[in-house]
Amino acid sequence: MNTDLSSLSGLARLTEISRYDLAAPELRTALDDVARRTAARLGQPISLVTVVLDTAELVVGSHGPLGWIAETGGAPAEWAFCAQLVRDGRPYVVPDLAADPVQHDNPVVFRDGARSYAGIPLVSANGHVLGGHCVVGVEPRRYGEADLEVLRRGGEEALALLRRYRDGTAEAG
Repeated sequence: MNTDLSSLSGLARLTEISRYDLAAPELRTALDDVARRTAARLGQPISLVTVVLDTAELVVGSHGPLGWIAETGGAPAEWAFCAQLVRDGRPYVVPDLAADPVQHDNPVVFRDGARSYAGIPLVSANGHVLGGHCVVGVEPRRYGEADLEVLRRGGEEALALLRRYRDGTAEAG
């Protein structure tokens, strides 16, 4: 499991994240809707919209997570698949998490049963990777370019919603 969190702690990136009103109930509801539609389109039980901080991943929109992730609303960054998106700034796909040399010992895999992952980075207008939009499956699955396109469209929608809640004030429209 990749535990190098140094690329997650960039001050400019974290400062930008602090400008979003991530606790706004209307934003959470709208991001939950994005996640629900993405899960349905890709036939996966779990879809998330995340923001990755330096030591934690916040789930700001979701469909389907159960257990401790649903209860806590996030995970330690070293367990978060979406942290890889922040590190690399490009889509991250793992068809079989249990067989993956990086993720096989991740507690979300061996304890919670995650078996496949596909995610795209959420990149702000300033070029900072805020987090990701992803799906998680309970069975191994190959994800193709069409699947990533569904995630990209959902990610664009999530970013538009986040922009509306920047600096703690929802813009009209």
